[in-house]
Formats: sequence, C-alpha cells, structure tokens
Amino acid sequence: MTNTTTTAAAPRRSIGQWAIVAVFAILGVLALVAAVLFITGTANHIHALSGTVHHGLHDIRLAVCIVAGVLLLMGAGYFARGGAKP
Repeated sequence: MTNTTTTAAAPRRSIGQWAIVAVFAILGVLALVAAVLFITGTANHIHALSGTVHHGLHDIRLAVCIVAGVLLLMGAGYFARGGAKP
C-alpha cells in the first residue's frame, strides 16, 4: 500500500530556532510600536522612552525605531523561512 498524500516536507526546526524567530518578531513589533508613539507625540509622556530630557532627537529616535523594527521583522522572516540553504 502506498501513501497517496503529496505534501512538501517542511524542514523541522528546533526550539532554539523558533525562539530566535519569536524574539526577533516581538522586538520588531515593539520597535514599530515605539515608532508610532514617537510619530503621535505620546512618547513624551512615557518616561522610559523619552528619558530625563523631553526635547530633541525625536526624529533620530523615530528613524532608529523604524529601521530596527523593519530589520528585526526581516530577520524573523529569514529565520522562519529556514535561513541560508547550503
């Protein structure tokens, strides 16, 4: 008797690989949430995001949050897809 199901064999990933994907995805989403807070101006009211000085550098922080968020989400997608193929 033969097996008639034709499914593509997905590579099995270890728990460590899924942990990397999860950490990258969570940090990426948090960075994009911080970017939205900087865009809307509510970051001034959150002490952890604005620090002790409530003026200046918001454009730089916004850019860094957007770039970091996009790169982290791209990294999560890269590792979720399977990484580099030998």
